[in-house]
Amino acid sequence: MAGHETPVCPTLNLMRVIGKKWTIPIMEEIYFSDGKASFNAIQDSLSGITPRMLSKSLDELRSYYLLSRSESNFGNVLHIQYELTDKGKRVADLIRDIKALGRCFYMYETNASCKDIKCSACGLLERAKEKREGAFFTEIL
Repeated sequence: MAGHETPVCPTLNLMRVIGKKWTIPIMEEIYFSDGKASFNAIQDSLSGITPRMLSKSLDELRSYYLLSRSESNFGNVLHIQYELTDKGKRVADLIRDIKALGRCFYMYETNASCKDIKCSACGLLERAKEKREGAFFTEIL
């Protein structure tokens, strides 16, 4: 079909978004902040991300309707919050499933046991325990 672009596969498009360097850390930070977090809170929790990259990443996640942005005034201070949308919550669930599968794949391929995996590398379990959601992640480990 001359002049027409081939439609992008929705699954591949979603995986492209999830696979970007900062998508998973940003979405997990917001998830573990009761589903919403300020720009500064996100930046403070993610080492190595510049304010410009964080802003760009947040804007992109908003363009896919994974996050919403709200503004409120506290006196003379503008407070901006980012929150997971319903679609974003579904993607966060998918990310958790992918992480669980990744751990299972790792253990299968390496004949390792769960205790051989250093879960502290990403901090997911510790953050879940802080939010008293450790039981939710039991099957991941």
